[in-house]
Amino acid sequence: MRTRLQQAAAAALLATPLALAACGGGGGSGGPFTVNGIVVDSSSAPVSGANVLLNDTASSVVTTGADGKFSFAKVSSPYTLTVQSGTSLTEYRGLSRAGPQITFGTQQALHSDRLSGMVTGPTYPLPSDQGILLGGSNGVLSAGLVDSTTGAFTDAAFAWSGASSVTTDLTALRAAASGGLITAYFDTGKVAGLTLQDGVDQSGLTIALDTPVVTKSTTFDYDLGAYSNSSQATYLTLTAAGAQFLLVLSSFNIPSGTSVLLPDGGGTLAVGGRDADGNQGFRIGSASLGGTTTLSLPAATALANSLPANMATGVGLTPVLSWTPVSGASVYLVSLSGPGLEYDFVLPGDASSLTLPDYSALGLPLAAGTAYSWNVTAVKESGLSPNSAADPAVGGIGELSLYRATDLTYFSSNQFSFTTAP
Repeated sequence: MRTRLQQAAAAALLATPLALAACGGGGGSGGPFTVNGIVVDSSSAPVSGANVLLNDTASSVVTTGADGKFSFAKVSSPYTLTVQSGTSLTEYRGLSRAGPQITFGTQQALHSDRLSGMVTGPTYPLPSDQGILLGGSNGVLSAGLVDSTTGAFTDAAFAWSGASSVTTDLTALRAAASGGLITAYFDTGKVAGLTLQDGVDQSGLTIALDTPVVTKSTTFDYDLGAYSNSSQATYLTLTAAGAQFLLVLSSFNIPSGTSVLLPDGGGTLAVGGRDADGNQGFRIGSASLGGTTTLSLPAATALANSLPANMATGVGLTPVLSWTPVSGASVYLVSLSGPGLEYDFVLPGDASSLTLPDYSALGLPLAAGTAYSWNVTAVKESGLSPNSAADPAVGGIGELSLYRATDLTYFSSNQFSFTTAP
């Protein structure tokens, strides 16, 4: 039977409300340059047979080969890349990178391994309020758990972005939770310098819990503003022995003004909720150890869809989608779906509307007399841009980057629908 602490980390690694790209740079400069890019899926595998369109120009369509690669000559920045495969389409605008990696569907391209072994040190079974979390260093993250009755872990998933091989410290953390709070951290242990290779699982690992955890605390103050419905205030990550451990948003709900215990490596806290119309706000911040961590959401709704009005009819086949602009937005993510198609857009932070192109050249235009739904997300994070999302070292827009963030805000609008003219 799982303890409260184990339940807190039991969700899958990708079970978060949104994921975002870390910052990154690099791109073409000066005059026109050649773009040599690649299209990959969320498991980092090349996507073959995808159509790639430059700057929404029908004559520019190229098709990726088995290696997922494509090339365009004499490109000036900023430029736009549109990728279509089957009934799905992904578009990045505002690019300047000479070697972009486009993750199809805008989900982060991840590498992963499954690890199995034993954690030694404590007496099993553990007390009912205790559990052991698994984590990694060097950007390797996991929601892995140790069996509290035996100390075994089986097929614990570890994921990372960037290169297909990475060296990490596989680390275990024993802690206790009660009443919606973590009440104690006991010890850590690690397998140092473990090399992970994408898709190459490992078993027979042993982690000895042998290092006490030094703890500190922060007073967690927050103001949910307009987003006080279905609200949550919680731990997001913990950092101990140089490794990061993931917790699940819905497993804790911490009252404002509470003293929150953390390892001396720190961690991140998060608040979120919805406004009266169902629009969502979410804020992540690094814990201020020994002080006060204050997170706030605005008093008024920051982001909502504008046009087409919800349930509008007679809408054209290349409509303008518009929304409330968010001051300081880094990127906007727009999603539209309907029968037989799904569009995803990554737009620069100065956008406040999107005119849908006619994608007939890709065989994926809007259809007459058909209902579609759409929403938009605004992300505020230093260094984030569509160009950084196309950095191969980042791997796109994904959940790992959400967990790595130390200061991030996002707003997501409620779904609107419209029906095109007959």
